[in-house]
Amino acid sequence: MMLQNVELLWFEEGEFDRAIEVCKIALSFYLHDEPQSGFDGRIKRIEKQRGKRT
Repeated sequence: MMLQNVELLWFEEGEFDRAIEVCKIALSFYLHDEPQSGFDGRIKRIEKQRGKRT
């Protein structure tokens, strides 16, 4: 899925807010991610990582 790739790109660049925004866009279109936790889980993982880097 294209949005997963965009989210991953922003995440790897350290642009956590942008990565979260991509996940929220995906959720607004009712898209599902492969992992069990979906885009909601991705947001939680990004927020956790963002907390580690600040």
